[in-house]
Amino acid sequence: MKHRVVHIKDWQVDVFIEDGYHPDEVMECLEEMGASNGILERAYGLVTENRPNQAFTFSVFRHTCIYIGWTTSGAEFVNSLVHEIRHLVDHIADAYGLGTNNEKVGYLSGDAALLLAEDICEMGCGHCRNK
Repeated sequence: MKHRVVHIKDWQVDVFIEDGYHPDEVMECLEEMGASNGILERAYGLVTENRPNQAFTFSVFRHTCIYIGWTTSGAEFVNSLVHEIRHLVDHIADAYGLGTNNEKVGYLSGDAALLLAEDICEMGCGHCRNK
């Protein structure tokens, strides 16, 4: 499991990228964030069912956990990550009352992508991914 912690302004983002079967780190992060039992059960099911192209995002104020399960291709990894970044940006925009259709939100999306560019390159490229 690859675990990266990045910050967008004052918001912490824990990103977990699956490279095998390791649910403990993800579940620990969610528990520390105060996720409800229902959220924990759903997340544990997603992390342990070992199906391809599964992902989720959970947020509380100033903290987000993103999980990207194993993906069937580099394109599917990018698809999952972009989808989850969208949820991250929505959560931040909602928390700070930024709305959804403006430059500030666009920059948040770009900031998140830049912070995760190494992972996008490594996991999104079929050549690099298979090394």
